Amino acid sequence: MGPEDQALGGLSVAMGTETVTKGVWMWDQPLWVEAEGRRVAVFLVDTEGSLDLQRRMETSIKLSVFSILLSSYWIFNVASTFTRTEADYLEIYMHVAREVGETCNLLPIQRLDLLVRDWQLSRSYGADGGQEYLGEKHGKLERSAEQPRVLEALRASGTRCYLLPHPGTRFTRSWAVTPGDMEEDFRQSLCDYVTSVVRSAGTHVRTDGARQVLTGAQLAARIKVGERGSAKGGWETAKEPQGGRRGLGSGCHGAGMGGAQ
Repeated sequence: MGPEDQALGGLSVAMGTETVTKGVWMWDQPLWVEAEGRRVAVFLVDTEGSLDLQRRMETSIKLSVFSILLSSYWIFNVASTFTRTEADYLEIYMHVAREVGETCNLLPIQRLDLLVRDWQLSRSYGADGGQEYLGEKHGKLERSAEQPRVLEALRASGTRCYLLPHPGTRFTRSWAVTPGDMEEDFRQSLCDYVTSVVRSAGTHVRTDGARQVLTGAQLAARIKVGERGSAKGGWETAKEPQGGRRGLGSGCHGAGMGGAQ
């Protein structure tokens, strides 16, 4: 992260009720990594601002589903806890992504991380605390039987949960945003999570429905097919979850979206 008194670079941070990201953000240059004897282009895709109150619900879902189909490693980022509202949104995303994915022969999710930030309900953080929390959510979803696609996604072998503690009021109120402003448990957990994602990014290459590795050009062509076929189903059936757009604090992040060269 650099010196404790040096401002963090490479990201935008701002206090307030408005999201920093608007629509979909994507790195304009790939990070090339070597994995399993091939070079893989890794991009970061951020759709934190897709659930904007000023945007139509249909458009918001299209942006989120686009990021899902584009990504080989999807991070579903929620604030504090995984509630009914987040589950409803995830159910919608899974429904639409599956329908559009069938059109362009893409699996909706290859790898899913449920990242719960600002966690303060226990002192158990990280991957271990996350797996325990994920198990609790499995039980509740099984008993309700109202979100079968969410249950299926969270029970998949490629899914994990990570609990990220609150960074502390000193950090959230700081304009400089330095590592020294972070609470120690947050800084350690953040480094641990980011390191785990980066180390595995090259092994999570985007594949088609037959598990065949796709190049960037092939993936782009399939996304275009899905876009043309999307009018046949999915978008129009999406409805606002009962909890409204509490998801302004939620985000969908695609990491490790890549094609082999």
